[in-house]
Amino acid sequence: MNLAQTVKCNVSMGSSRNVHLHECPFATHGSSFLSLGGACQSGKNKDCQGGAWRIGCCSTNVTANVLGFWVPINQIVVVPSSFSYTYGTQKSETETKTTTWSASITDTVEMGLKVEGLESFTDTISETISKELAQSHSKYWSMSELGTWTYSFDTSYVGHAVWQWVYKIEDYMGNQVQTWTANLAITEYAGVRPKCLPGYDATNGTSYQTCYTNGYLPGVEPSSRGLRGLQQ
Repeated sequence: MNLAQTVKCNVSMGSSRNVHLHECPFATHGSSFLSLGGACQSGKNKDCQGGAWRIGCCSTNVTANVLGFWVPINQIVVVPSSFSYTYGTQKSETETKTTTWSASITDTVEMGLKVEGLESFTDTISETISKELAQSHSKYWSMSELGTWTYSFDTSYVGHAVWQWVYKIEDYMGNQVQTWTANLAITEYAGVRPKCLPGYDATNGTSYQTCYTNGYLPGVEPSSRGLRGLQQ
């Protein structure tokens, strides 16, 4: 089997879905899991998730749920002001630290990302935008530790609120992690939530209330939308 071949597999904890196999070739397969072959046969390859007959890629590397949403992280009170924020993914379980696991998250997001919008309303966004976000943010869920970055504000930002785009991830093994991206949104004050997906603000990140076409979060009523620009 080609290492990059996509197969359809039934996993015991979820429905059938397409899974992109990267580093786990299979010798033979049964109805519920695949036996490991090739480079995985010894059970010692960290990207193969265990022994040759114990676990297969289909049952360990399929992501069950990925949810993207904005989180408030800072209220700008005094200026000039600077604060440090974290980005990346802090992981404790071995299987979440593999390249195969990270690649499976990218594949899952590309098929259609679920996002949380206003009033906690959730929906799946278009496949086109899902792929853009997957490619842009895959580096963050591939990290196994958190990094830090310092951001500075001038007097024009007094009273504004800062938000950070985050992913909540739960795989079929029950592992739960949060990925913090470096995408920030600034709104007029804490009571105003961002209306745009990350990267789709049409005001250069100064309000996140007017978005490019198809870049609005779920739950944003058309009547409350600003004039839409062209999609980036």
